Order: sequence, then C-alpha cells, then structure tokens
Amino acid sequence: MVMHHRSKNVLRVAGIIVGLACVVVGVRWTGVGAIRAALSQVGGNIAWMFVAYTAGTAVAAVPWRELLPLWLRPSWGATLTSRFAASGVNALLPFFGLGEAARMLWLPRGQRTPGLAALVIDRLLFLAAGTPILVLAALVATRVPGVPRSYEIAALVSAGIISIAVAAVAVGAATGRMVGKLRWALVLFGVPPTNGKGKESTGDDVNPVDRELHALLTGPRAPIVRGFLLHTVARLLLALEIYAGLKILGAPVGPAGTLIFIAIPVGLSVIGTFVPGQIGLQEGACALVAAALGIGPATGIALVFLQRLRQLVFVPLAGLLIAVVPYRPRPSDPQGSS
Repeated sequence: MVMHHRSKNVLRVAGIIVGLACVVVGVRWTGVGAIRAALSQVGGNIAWMFVAYTAGTAVAAVPWRELLPLWLRPSWGATLTSRFAASGVNALLPFFGLGEAARMLWLPRGQRTPGLAALVIDRLLFLAAGTPILVLAALVATRVPGVPRSYEIAALVSAGIISIAVAAVAVGAATGRMVGKLRWALVLFGVPPTNGKGKESTGDDVNPVDRELHALLTGPRAPIVRGFLLHTVARLLLALEIYAGLKILGAPVGPAGTLIFIAIPVGLSVIGTFVPGQIGLQEGACALVAAALGIGPATGIALVFLQRLRQLVFVPLAGLLIAVVPYRPRPSDPQGSS
C-alpha cells in the first residue's frame, strides 16, 4: 500500500513537471506579448464559457444517478453538487476520472458499493461518448487546409485506444471478475485498487463491486443507453465552451476549425492521463493546431488559459462543496423507493 501511494505521488509530480515544462516552452515560443494581446479581448464575455461548462457538467451528472438503485439515488441537488465537486478534484489529480471517487461522499455510509459500480460504468460511457468526436474531427481535418496528417492519426489512435479500453473493462466487468483480474484499471475510473479485504460474506469469491458491475451490464439496457446519450449531449455542451472561447478571442476558424479544437481535450484525457489537468499538453496541442489554422499559436494558448481561469473558480468550489457535504447514515430500508 505504501509503495502504491509512493508510485502514485511520483507519477503525479512527474506529470506536473512535464506539464509545466510544456507551458514554459510554449509561452517562450509564442511570446508573452502575443498571448497578452489575445487575452486583452476577453472582458465580460468569458461568462459564456462559464455558462457552457456549467450546462455540460450538469448534464454529465445525471447518468451516474440513473445507474444507481432507486433506493440509493441522491437528491437532484446532491447529484449536481457531487458532479461539480468531482470535476474540480479531477483538475488536480492525474489519471482519468480519479477525482470521481469524491462523489461517494454524497452516498450513505455503508452503501457505497453500488455507487462505485455505477461510477465505473458512468466513466466508461463518458469515455465512449468522446470517440465519435475524435473520429469526426479526424475526418473534418482532411478537408481543412494546413492541418497536418499527424493530427488525423493522433485523433484516430486516441479513438482506438478509448474504444479498446472501454471494451476491455466492460467485458471484464460483465464477467463479474474485474476487481479480481483488472485491479489496475480501477485507478483510471476513480476506484481505489482493492486487495480483496473487507469483502461481504457471500459464500463465493466474488468481490461485491464485481457483483454490482455484473448486474448493471447484464441487466436492463435502458439506463446504459440513456447514460451514453446524456454524456454525448454533455460533451457537446462542454464543446460550446471552446466555441465561445474562440469567438471571444476573435478566431475566425468556423465550425470545422472549432471541431478540430474540441477533439484535443478529448484525446488528451487518455493519452495525457498522467498529467494533472493536462497542463502544458493542452496548451502545446492547441498552439500547434492554432498555428496550422493560421490564427497564430498565441490564440491557442490563450484559449487554454481561459479554461484554466475557469478552473481557478471551480477547483476551490470543489473543496468547499466537499467540506460541507452532509453526513448521511446508512439507510434503514434499502428496498424502499427514492
């Protein structure tokens, strides 16, 4: 356990160092003056980015709740609060969705096993909803002059990696042996690795999280289909944040160019998973794409800086939400309705 925490801390520090180094290189290459000039156009219009991010995050909160049993579902207020808290924590931690475990705080103590299982499926659906964006962006990039072929390859490779990872974890979960066989994968989905201790006494060797995952993936398809559709809508709403940022910066890239930008954080969420908040990697990728589109690398870096500014608001908010989370005792009637 000590070795696990030490390795995680080493990766976190290494990711931060790599990210900050990328930021320094990108800023020096672009020029501080050019970035300042791009940011000077912002003003109060940045509020539109906050609106788009808030809408997308709110919609993305729903699938997890829908995957929970009726008797365990938190209120709508708690559902939204937990989603915003997890989003803020994710910006500080490496690996995809590790901060999602914070959502368990809004469930009753002693009844978090179904929540963990629902969380894994929720993250799988969120990842899967990003693959159409990557594929579409790669196809659009073939028709946009200036975009290098390496972008198309990177987008398609990212889509392939996501598809394989989602399929592998889903198959492992459906067989009811994910925790026992794929413990390493749990880290990517916000679930701490388990050594098997503290299992419920069930008469077999199946971990309770595995039992819940198996039930979700072999049960009714409606919650999973709704979850995928909701996450697709959430992705599109979150994409409006980038569209608003480009409009604020006066970048005339059109719908096609905007889609090319939108795919960057989707792909980096997996490829750059060890770097907290994709710091540095997203700045560098956006600078290269902006240069290829003829709007200058400063615009690409300024766009990401605007998103970082939004994080400066939501990260402290996450800490506040977690600090005031109400204590919820174990429910006395787990078979009751919500």
